[in-house]
Amino acid sequence: MQTFSADFEQLVIDDSGRLLETSGGTMAMRKPDRFRWHYTGEFEQLIVADGQRVWVHDVELEQVTVKDQDLAANKSPFYVLTDPQRLEQDYQLEERGQIDGLTLIGLLPRNSGGEIEWVELGFRDQWLESVVIQDALGQQTHIRFSEPQLNLPLEDSAFQFSPPVGVDLLGAEELSIDLDR
Repeated sequence: MQTFSADFEQLVIDDSGRLLETSGGTMAMRKPDRFRWHYTGEFEQLIVADGQRVWVHDVELEQVTVKDQDLAANKSPFYVLTDPQRLEQDYQLEERGQIDGLTLIGLLPRNSGGEIEWVELGFRDQWLESVVIQDALGQQTHIRFSEPQLNLPLEDSAFQFSPPVGVDLLGAEELSIDLDR
């Protein structure tokens, strides 16, 4: 996989099975380290990984948080999709069979004690269709992809971010970012 883009729906479910949140939007990834996740709707949020930094723009809060991408990658299982070396380095693979036509692959973190307990990828005809992430507190995030596009060209601009004028910027000082705003 060189690129992957899709629409997505996301459900967050607590440890007792109660639905906490529903959201959706669009996403795009490009090898080796580019990522864009855009939540649309009532609580719009844009997450962009540009190869060096991860930018999180909470539109309603008028706030942007920036983090070092290498540090952020250690907390997100999505980086294994664009960097297969991380897959073997960070996770133990487990075949979980099939359900509803999906072939399920479990990812168990090699380092215990982190924020993620396990991840389950669901493939249909070699297309990634679903991801379930269970955190250490038992909360699950269910993501279902639709309209997938594999290996189509994605513009560099999709993976660039410049904070809008007037937003609060958190984390820039720690990363020595000067934005001349």
